[in-house]
Amino acid sequence: MQRLDVDLNRSIDGTEKPVTVFVLFGFLALVLGVLLYITDRSPEHIYFLNESFSLYVNGQQVFGVIGNSLPSFVHVFAFILFSLSILSGNRRNLYTVCVVWFVMDIAFEISQHPVVAAELLPLIPEWFQQVPILDNVSSYLKYGTFDVLDLLAIALGTISAFTVVVVFFMNKIEMKNDNSQEN
Repeated sequence: MQRLDVDLNRSIDGTEKPVTVFVLFGFLALVLGVLLYITDRSPEHIYFLNESFSLYVNGQQVFGVIGNSLPSFVHVFAFILFSLSILSGNRRNLYTVCVVWFVMDIAFEISQHPVVAAELLPLIPEWFQQVPILDNVSSYLKYGTFDVLDLLAIALGTISAFTVVVVFFMNKIEMKNDNSQEN
């Protein structure tokens, strides 16, 4: 069986872990997501967007069809990189962070399915309405749109973040045969 050994504390050239680069890539991904929300989404349906910042023109989509699922990709991609920028670098953390964000984003997407949302809405406590961000949970479930393509975007975002970390920021990637013995 082959095993991937990685050192998340080092970049390809052997320098210390590129925390700044992880944060930069994550930040750039979120900027792309914000641009999408500013240009392609109606401001009355966006929690954090003030109408005065919106460039949305009724029905026009700057990002086209890809804009429908791009936020799902961007979210998981960026937050995997942000998380890895603050955790100690090792293979276990890489896998754990990818799996945790993948599962969390998938769960939130599934929660928007009408059948699931109908079951969850009665469980939301009244006090959520008094807490910033939590006050949006009911609206998220009521008006959110479940999309299988968002599930795919989450998977692709996870794989992309993993790939960015492994391909671009590892100085030591060795494929070892765990069962091999030298004769």
